Amino acid sequence: MSSKTVKCLVYSAFLFLAVLMTVANADNVSKGLMFYKNKQYSQALTYLTRPDARKNPQVQTTLGRMYFYGLGVKQDYARALEWHRKAVEQGSAKAEYRIGTMYGSGKGLPKDYKKAFEWYLKAGKKNDEEAQYNLGYYFHYGLGIRQDYEQARFWYARAAAQGHASAIVNLGVFFYEGLGGERDRVLAFMLYKKAAELGNARAQFNLAELYRTGRVTSENPGKALYWYRKSADQGTVKAMRKLAVIYDKGWLGQPVNKPLAREWERKADAAEARQRREETESGPV
Repeated sequence: MSSKTVKCLVYSAFLFLAVLMTVANADNVSKGLMFYKNKQYSQALTYLTRPDARKNPQVQTTLGRMYFYGLGVKQDYARALEWHRKAVEQGSAKAEYRIGTMYGSGKGLPKDYKKAFEWYLKAGKKNDEEAQYNLGYYFHYGLGIRQDYEQARFWYARAAAQGHASAIVNLGVFFYEGLGGERDRVLAFMLYKKAAELGNARAQFNLAELYRTGRVTSENPGKALYWYRKSADQGTVKAMRKLAVIYDKGWLGQPVNKPLAREWERKADAAEARQRREETESGPV
């Protein structure tokens, strides 16, 4: 056998092994992410922590999230930050967003809205929709940056274009009120409807209000009641209290039902107390 033939065989063997390693790596990554998506965190960890899979930026971000929330592992903010930084080194926008949330929440890093904003900006420019929504929120309320409704509208619009439900409803509020640009209440109604159909509770309440009052569209008591109920079922206190009044007074074509009205009031009181506790514990991120 000639030296040239031997070299060809050796190169072919190396190429074959490289292909096998790539396939195995992809398999570990895909299996791990599949288990993670199905909330089978222990099984996900088995594949995501294999040596080759650990080099994948999506895996690194996922591991960071698992450590941040204690999913299948003991909660460890330091390990979460370590994995997110590894992913950032490979250009992961999602990891940049996650570091922003750590600064925004003060979990794993000192609470610092300015630094959170800087990380969201990095990720938002790479088209991460969660970061874009948070940029809109930060400009909206002036967190870590000067309040700027025009910039808030811009970033909400970018996130909304990717189907981010909370960004869609906030953009609707901006068009309804004319914040940061033109007022267009018909477009606001359309945005509320889109976000409501995506399951956003606040949009569902806003849509119910428009159907009840007929401010933008024709009054429609049936649709108003439907969307109040959808929103209330997701814990919206205002929707619960509105249902309490509806059944107490017999509005929207409903018969007076005092027991049901009191039940919705009790639910609203409990939900309000729970929200106050959660806001005290977390705060904006």
